[in-house]
Amino acid sequence: MLTNIISKNEIPPQYISNSVDVDYNFASRGIAAGALGGAFAALFPVVTGGIGGLLAGHAMAQRDDRIFIISQGASKTLYYVGAFLLLFVPALSLRRGGMAWILSPIYSPRTISEYVLALAAIAISGGLSLFLLLYYSRLIIKLITRIDYRLVSFVTLFILFGIVFAMAGPWGIFIMIPASGIGLIPVLFHSRRMNCMAVLLVPMILNMAGLGPKIVSFLRLV
Repeated sequence: MLTNIISKNEIPPQYISNSVDVDYNFASRGIAAGALGGAFAALFPVVTGGIGGLLAGHAMAQRDDRIFIISQGASKTLYYVGAFLLLFVPALSLRRGGMAWILSPIYSPRTISEYVLALAAIAISGGLSLFLLLYYSRLIIKLITRIDYRLVSFVTLFILFGIVFAMAGPWGIFIMIPASGIGLIPVLFHSRRMNCMAVLLVPMILNMAGLGPKIVSFLRLV
């Protein structure tokens, strides 16, 4: 939202294309890279679907922008759906992804029927979302041609502050400000967003190696 507000770019004329410049080769390579990245993100903590897709793209030497977009869609679909479904697998009790962590304190599935019900709900909602995407994309095209996206971003920024304050209070805003500064680093200095994941990954790796308490004590954080 901050980068949108300070941006001076203008939205080019929008139109609805009748064709897509992607063949089966591009689609299959993008889906394969996305599936690999989504599975990686679903099984390993902290790693998200976008980061998993980016890592898989590098591993498979993907360079085309079209393959990247397809792989990101496949990765996030597999991550969000697959990681969420892991919570419903009986006797597994594996929590991956934000949705599973939010739901787990409230509801913990225990039977195979609940797993099948979750599968059916995801299948129905996925089918409906495909048709809603076609409608909402046309709606957004009309919206951005009439309303300045900077104004929309400014209003959205205030809404985000309100949500964070309502959920976490002043401490949430206190954490949100430096987190936003970290998020601006790759935008302003043209670095990779993945590099900022070190803020989460490095402490997690050190803690898993048993060095976390010693480092915390050395830095006198407690």
